[in-house]
Amino acid sequence: MPIGYAPDNSLIIMRQVGAQFEVVQVGATLQQDEVLLSNVAPPGAVSLCGTPVPVGIVPICNSDIALAPYAHALVIQAYYKDGTHKVISYDLDSPSPQGTLLLTADSHTQVQLIGWDQLPPQ
Repeated sequence: MPIGYAPDNSLIIMRQVGAQFEVVQVGATLQQDEVLLSNVAPPGAVSLCGTPVPVGIVPICNSDIALAPYAHALVIQAYYKDGTHKVISYDLDSPSPQGTLLLTADSHTQVQLIGWDQLPPQ
């Protein structure tokens, strides 16, 4: 799923590989694709989508991923079988980005990720 653009305007996507979710900068060929983050969601996460998806559909939704302009930062919302969800941020300018847990919430707590273009000016 496309989630934004890198500083060189190449496409950034989120994809599921096995049980992991990866952030990939798409190259001109498959060999030029670069995995920016190989396991975005914490262990046990089953979805990056707060709404149910049919079996066989990759559980990734735009509304649960926010990529900063030019891919400087990423915020995701990961969902678990027990209904809980976690909001995690990544500094993609770091040489080895580590996730920072921002929130752990139960199934009754709603969190809405908005795009950076929706933030009010400071």
